[in-house]
Amino acid sequence: MIVSEYVNNFIQLLKKNPEIGELEVIYSQDAEGNSYQKVFYTPSIMKTEGLENAYVTGVVNIDPNEIDEETSALCIN
Repeated sequence: MIVSEYVNNFIQLLKKNPEIGELEVIYSQDAEGNSYQKVFYTPSIMKTEGLENAYVTGVVNIDPNEIDEETSALCIN
């Protein structure tokens, strides 16, 4: 999923259910939802490898002022 698709879906969900704006944010640790944890950090921009796989490798944080063609992902936690 790309960032604009994620944000648009989130905005639509928030418009239909404004009360969710007060809920805690959590994430599932794996595709089967075997573990859930709270989100503690704001999103960060990254360079990664392996986006075609379920598990991403080669993750490096990027300064928002240094985005280039190798920037490949937005990490939500």
